[in-house]
Amino acid sequence: MVTETNTSLKPKRITITLPSEIYEGLATWAEDETRPLSNLLTAIATKALKERTNQPRK
Repeated sequence: MVTETNTSLKPKRITITLPSEIYEGLATWAEDETRPLSNLLTAIATKALKERTNQPRK
């Protein structure tokens, strides 16, 4: 029996470079919310994408 794996549902990994002040601010924010930094960034990106897709195109 062969099962297919849907790789499109698998989370994608990226690498980003941030200025130290941005990183520190985000790390503090994540700590304040007792969540990992990667989880905070996922939430921020998700919210931003939803807001962007709800805006009319220019």
